[in-house]
Amino acid sequence: VGVRIDIAINVEGVVEAKHVLVIARYDSSLFTFVEFIPGDLIEGLVAPSGIPEAVGGGLTEIQSGGTQLSGTPGTDSGLLGILSFELRSQLPVAGSYISLTQIQIKASASDADTLFYAEGEFGVALNRVFANRLFNFEVKRSHNGAVVSWQSRWPGISDTLRFRAVGENAWTTFINPLQANGSAADIAAVTTLKAAGIEAESATIVSMESVLGTTLSAERAAILAALDAALRNRRRSLALTGLTADTQYEYEVHSQSLAGRFSPVESGLFRTRLAPDLRAAVGTALDIQTTLNTATATWFTNRLADTRFAVALPDEEFGPDLAVLDSEGSFGIASIRIHPLAWISCGKLAAG
Repeated sequence: VGVRIDIAINVEGVVEAKHVLVIARYDSSLFTFVEFIPGDLIEGLVAPSGIPEAVGGGLTEIQSGGTQLSGTPGTDSGLLGILSFELRSQLPVAGSYISLTQIQIKASASDADTLFYAEGEFGVALNRVFANRLFNFEVKRSHNGAVVSWQSRWPGISDTLRFRAVGENAWTTFINPLQANGSAADIAAVTTLKAAGIEAESATIVSMESVLGTTLSAERAAILAALDAALRNRRRSLALTGLTADTQYEYEVHSQSLAGRFSPVESGLFRTRLAPDLRAAVGTALDIQTTLNTATATWFTNRLADTRFAVALPDEEFGPDLAVLDSEGSFGIASIRIHPLAWISCGKLAAG
């Protein structure tokens, strides 16, 4: 907003020019006309800027140009003039267009050359530049729901997804739960912990309290852990429930980073399954990455599944209390962090 947009109009093959008329149409809710600046083609051109007038369809028209009062008529090629506008409000996602609908050069009242253009045919297209790109979209379907996942270039928790059955008019909208549950203070807390070398996702409540200097409830510690994970891996997942079996749905997603960088609107289609998936759940491609006192396990499941991962010390039995991941059954790449970690003799993965 506030950016100046200069449209330079150059012409060639002029035999004689003493008068110029330029007509442009634009959305006055987005742009303000500033001025018309005569170019070097016609010496001594007197060019009042003109008065914008509404022409319907949400557009405004400006007629600019002028007449040479003295000097040598313009010939050959050169700059006819510059139309200047200023962006007064944020461009919509679809962008906008400043159309030049008429350009006229006159040697006299009876000797004129005129070019006509339809709206949107000739002029300047303006589009928003989205710094926060979304990518790696994945949809995992069941007969009555779906999980839509994606990644973003920049970290953030402000995500909106809307969906509807193809052919319907009404949309259903979901927002990232962290956007509603996580406050600015929570984000600041995660940032403070990160600066101190502590990852809230794997840290104990005591260690977080020692850095933050405040008492944390188990609920707030869980929010900080979820925020930490979301901001580090930049991956989002939203679960859509209550869908109709064997139905085609369309969805649209957009995000905003913590720094206020917007993403474009990304869209896609998916069809729910005809019936529940009754295949036995299988976990595959188990991968464990370790540090001195932590471990991160990643694996795939062949369908929507609740997954549990257990660790044990050498010569110990797996206990009945397994770490639970993905209690809502979100299908995809699953991961869990084990902390603190002693030497592990074996691991057991169960999906069901």
